[in-house]
Amino acid sequence: MSPAQSPPSHLPNDPSALGAPNTKQQWISSLNETLPLTGIDQNAPKIYFRAAFGFEMGKKSDLYRAIEHLAHGFRRALDCFPFLGGQVIHPKSGTDKRIRLVYSRDPANSSLMRFPDEVFDIKVHKAGGKDDYHWTYDHLQRAGVPAGAINKDILSLSPTHPTSGDSYHPVTLRVNFIPGGLILVFAFHHSITDGPSYDAFYRCMFDPSRHFDEQSFNASLRYRSNLIRLFPGSHPVDVRSFPGYDFDCPLPPQPEAPISFPTCSQIFKISAVQVIYLKNTACEYLKSRYGDSAFVSSTDTLCALVWVFVTRARLMTDDLRLHNTTRFATAVDIRDRMVPILRDKNYIGNMYLRTMTDKNVTVKDLINPKRDPQPATRRDIAEAAWLVRKAIQAFDDPAHIARHLSLLSNVLSGDDPDLLAKASDAALDTQRTGLDASVWADFGLGIDFGIPGAVRGKPDWMRKTYSAGNNGSLNILPRQGGTKGDADWEILLSLRRDVMDRILEKTELGGFILDLPAGPPRL
Repeated sequence: MSPAQSPPSHLPNDPSALGAPNTKQQWISSLNETLPLTGIDQNAPKIYFRAAFGFEMGKKSDLYRAIEHLAHGFRRALDCFPFLGGQVIHPKSGTDKRIRLVYSRDPANSSLMRFPDEVFDIKVHKAGGKDDYHWTYDHLQRAGVPAGAINKDILSLSPTHPTSGDSYHPVTLRVNFIPGGLILVFAFHHSITDGPSYDAFYRCMFDPSRHFDEQSFNASLRYRSNLIRLFPGSHPVDVRSFPGYDFDCPLPPQPEAPISFPTCSQIFKISAVQVIYLKNTACEYLKSRYGDSAFVSSTDTLCALVWVFVTRARLMTDDLRLHNTTRFATAVDIRDRMVPILRDKNYIGNMYLRTMTDKNVTVKDLINPKRDPQPATRRDIAEAAWLVRKAIQAFDDPAHIARHLSLLSNVLSGDDPDLLAKASDAALDTQRTGLDASVWADFGLGIDFGIPGAVRGKPDWMRKTYSAGNNGSLNILPRQGGTKGDADWEILLSLRRDVMDRILEKTELGGFILDLPAGPPRL
């Protein structure tokens, strides 16, 4: 906690005063419960997902009241979900490769109480001080909160991803005060949480009426156990029959980008009016071609818009040829698609499967590079949105979900539990031809955090911490109103710099972007 100050009143000044154990290994050995993890959990990326929320603070705000509010809420959330106060154990290489999550139901034995400085931290960044974070909140806002400003090494309590043979906290929070504002950076271990899980955690943290309910918690554990029973290979499948995976062709070695063309990231805005117009235009075209039941959503359309122009830019920078395949991938939340449906909106765990567009779509199928970019590409956008919608709708079929769960079981029982992720990456090939999307429109911004001294209850913005090298990744950032309303859409896109330069031209995707400066900040 910095600067030096007393911890919030309900956290221990000296964790060892609570009694043994007082070392990390002794504490882990004392955790007497193990949370059953599903095949989806085991197959999820073994990384930290870091979510940063920004708040403008009033000039006379009381930092200590804000800290008390946040610390109390964080402890409440860990009390409600005690396994998040435990430890994720990564096995050593060569042993059983499945991770484990151990915990205690005793709130006094949670990570927050035993090792508070590793889980909940406060940092005050002073303008002009020795701290290497030089942004003020006003400066951040005026710059549009660029991707590179959210530095994980400074703002996050968990700046590095987990590795084999060690153990990790399921969730951490660093509270960063900067001149004029506050940045909260949560880090969630992705192997045990997904997007809706983060939302469930925030809602519990900032709802004073919430408390640990043993009956509900036990019911959630029973559901988890029933879910795990769906994973044994009761539906044998041919692992090579899934179009979203390439088991025959390992991911090709990634050529080093030229020094002048490193991967860069750009956050840009597209107006809700523009997205609604594109969606309505696409729906009219699709109904005329595929029947009255054909439709696409706003997020389908937005994803298609970016996919089409990324493909055009890659073609024009000689990354692609017309005969190359191009694919789009995204995650599908299966909570409402399971049989029976998962009705517990507070379920913490991974409940998503990755879907991918048809493997036979070529660049020539997706775009016609000889057309004028606008408005002739409206048809390209509509067809691309239809491909995205069909890939998502495939998971409306419970049998399709069952086959994927069986596939997970088959792979996890083999020698390489990460084989499925490798095969999916090989099929998508984001470095050259594919685009990997995460849609976070509904996560976090609609929640009133209720922080004393904050100008607004809800966050002003959400970002993920910056990391370089994610060429071909697309993130639709949270927005006020989720997928509804008239708020602008914010998109984080990572591409090779020469491809980014092309895509942001006014005759390309840049023509759809709000307030695109002549030289946009790219980091």
